[in-house]
Amino acid sequence: MNIQETLKPVARNVKKEWLSMDMEKVGASKHDFGIALKSRFQTLNDQTSSISALLTPGIQGDKHVNIVVDITLPKGPSLEPVLNSLSAFMQQATAVLSPMTVMVDMRTSQIVLRQSHVMPLNHPPATIAFVNAAQILVPLMQQTIDSLVKMNPAPNDAREMADLLAKSFYGALQE
Repeated sequence: MNIQETLKPVARNVKKEWLSMDMEKVGASKHDFGIALKSRFQTLNDQTSSISALLTPGIQGDKHVNIVVDITLPKGPSLEPVLNSLSAFMQQATAVLSPMTVMVDMRTSQIVLRQSHVMPLNHPPATIAFVNAAQILVPLMQQTIDSLVKMNPAPNDAREMADLLAKSFYGALQE
């Protein structure tokens, strides 16, 4: 059985999850290394974020699948002038928001939230929780990044901003 045939049921399940969350179009494409899915969703502040998932065989390709889900925040201000602050913020945010990773695409000045995991092929994927969390986190992240760009804080202050972001996020999840 080839890679695409092995991953197709998992891709179908991810697509069903996303469609159940009112994502209108979910595009899928097959590649030599796996299957990619793309769509868009509305955040709680009514902005559109893009989401993509890459499904590839796990270490035991006939038993496991790697799922990497990226959520790209809407385009914000230029991040180049605040690289030191941004780097400190992203490192701390990744630490306190684990298992999410906070990354930046410097070509587009866009922040990307990533979650990845390895799971058994026969286990249904679980991307809904990450998307639900992102609906809350994206607006909080945008506000924090806007403040970071305006203030250009020292690295320690940028780390504190990440801690406050995490407190706000986890507080909102508990409500």
